[in-house]
Amino acid sequence: EDYHIPDEELSQYGSRGSAIHAMIDQWIKTASWDEDYINRRDLILLKTGSLRLYDTLPQINFVGFMEEYGKDITFKEGEFLGYNSEHFYCGRPDRVGTYRKKKTIFDWKTGAMKDSFFRQMAAYAKLDDPRLKGIEQMMVVPLNPNNKSGYGRPVVSTEIDKYFNLFLRDRKDYKEKFNV
Repeated sequence: EDYHIPDEELSQYGSRGSAIHAMIDQWIKTASWDEDYINRRDLILLKTGSLRLYDTLPQINFVGFMEEYGKDITFKEGEFLGYNSEHFYCGRPDRVGTYRKKKTIFDWKTGAMKDSFFRQMAAYAKLDDPRLKGIEQMMVVPLNPNNKSGYGRPVVSTEIDKYFNLFLRDRKDYKEKFNV
């Protein structure tokens, strides 16, 4: 999928994603939510970039999401690199844990919900890593600065095989389109 935005803006959005991931990871470990855990390069780009995305960070409300939905969530490992030897790809799930006592892959998203999010998580669920054995469902955690509360309802799917097959189809189409 082409992003249809200038590289400079794409870099800024990437830095915001990295910053949010760092803050969430630190909150999970310490219950502290602040920008001290953001990589210096990302922080500079967020503050000085043309989009001024630093100003959107307070509108991302992971803490509010956890206050509303956290009683049903436990977090375990996250941000580890995994590999699928059969289909030859790598991935780094945001977090693994449980939601309503079912083993779950979590993914933090700040944009509008897309079907491709579940394809990505299904690919994570099929990585050759013991921490991913027995994944029962996938959850998108919507952290949207355009939403008044700064978060949305969790979006959950148990259709891992369906989305994994769509992921494989997308890879095949990509390889054929770009001859790789």
